[in-house]
Amino acid sequence: MEAALAGGIPPMELWLHFDLRDARAHRFLQALPGLPPVARAALDERAEIAHLDTDGTAIWGTLPDFHHEALEAPDPLQMGVLHMPMAPRLLVTARRHPLRAPQLAGEEAVSAETAAQQWDILLRAILEGIGRASAALSQRMNGIEDRLLQDRDVARFKLARTRRDTLLPPTLVTGIFGMNATDPSPSSFSTSSTPSARADAARAANTSH
Repeated sequence: MEAALAGGIPPMELWLHFDLRDARAHRFLQALPGLPPVARAALDERAEIAHLDTDGTAIWGTLPDFHHEALEAPDPLQMGVLHMPMAPRLLVTARRHPLRAPQLAGEEAVSAETAAQQWDILLRAILEGIGRASAALSQRMNGIEDRLLQDRDVARFKLARTRRDTLLPPTLVTGIFGMNATDPSPSSFSTSSTPSARADAARAANTSH
């Protein structure tokens, strides 16, 4: 692996996924070539605010994702952070808690021919989770509405959680696609998967309203 990365841009398409609870992963990532220092730093940042940044040669940031235990029923109470940088031919992801999207994306890895395509699969898995969580929230809100229309009591804690969860999906999608460019020059880095993923993001956000 070190030999493949020694020249900066790897000779083949790679997706590397790391467990940040392993000290060996930290040492490897700190010395990882082919990425700007700020992109490597994103792999270990403690902030849990979703963001993406680019300098025209790489993309890096943190994305929200559901815990892998919530594979079939994503729950906003069970969420973690996926750290990532991506450069030509190289996608690196890392997490502190097992997450849903990398597990699902790993099952589809054979269909990804490039790092950018693997990134697209990861984004779609995250957005599919947001869509599922939004659908469950819509069903819960319908139940609350039915009770109110029947003049039946609704537990206060259910209203508080529903209000919080209602605000979550649009916030997640905005964080994912509110990319900050640190270099205004034209990018030589192709992210051809972004338009389709943005369309999926809009649909996921709209299901929460």
